[in-house]
Amino acid sequence: MRNTIRTLLVNPHASMLWMPYGPASAYVAVTPDRGPGLAKDFDLVVLMTGTPGRDFYCPEYLEHPNCVYFNWDPMSAAATAPGPELLAFIKENYRAYSFQREDCGRYGLRYAPAPYYPLALPPAERKGDIVFLGRPKGRYERLQFLRGMARSEGVSTYIRLAITGEDIGVYPEEFWPGWVASREQVHYLDYLRWLAGAKAVVDFTQPGQSAGSQRENEFLLYGHLKLITDNEAVLEEDWYSPENVFIVGRDEGLKAWLEIPRVPIDPAILDARNVAGGWARNIYEDVKV
Repeated sequence: MRNTIRTLLVNPHASMLWMPYGPASAYVAVTPDRGPGLAKDFDLVVLMTGTPGRDFYCPEYLEHPNCVYFNWDPMSAAATAPGPELLAFIKENYRAYSFQREDCGRYGLRYAPAPYYPLALPPAERKGDIVFLGRPKGRYERLQFLRGMARSEGVSTYIRLAITGEDIGVYPEEFWPGWVASREQVHYLDYLRWLAGAKAVVDFTQPGQSAGSQRENEFLLYGHLKLITDNEAVLEEDWYSPENVFIVGRDEGLKAWLEIPRVPIDPAILDARNVAGGWARNIYEDVKV
């Protein structure tokens, strides 16, 4: 088995710094317009959610022996998910994966966990004990509930919504102070500074989501963080422990829970989700079967 799999990730959000580009990287992430010209130089090519439909017909991908599709979002809720005809073409010509087990059963996809990107934390910027950044996606009321509960126990929160133009006037500006109404108001590197100074990250599910998220991966990757979620499906995860995970609506005593030391997670569990390690290696070996 190969130890390092040179992996090309074709992702519309690859311009963000949390996906490094360079010849020494175990993985390289590029926007869809750059992918075809680079594919031949990599052991594994992963076309991710949001890749334009026409790209799946590119000869550079179709002829690559190890080119796969990974659906990053819940199929039922993602506007970027492929339609029925394109999905049928993808499944006929590529190995197709999802981190949503329900989607795997419903659409005939293969399961792979949501990967994390091994980026070192920048210097901390203290914002609150608990941090959330994301689009509203039906979660605003739950975030308000969490903030009220935290305040009642003397726990500080920093909740910020990444809104689009259609959201202006719907959500109070205190949650998006002075931001331009676009998808990228806060750079991911700035968000990591907030996480570096926090005790826990919040992951509330969006419609159609049952498991797996970037927030869960941040919790797994950064050993000082705990996870606050409303998703009881985490009870079945191999990394779950009550010392590390607080389930809103099920658990009590938020402040006392934050003060409990985090329990270490098995390195093998972490490696299986590392895009520069076991995640790419396991998919590569699966394609070879």
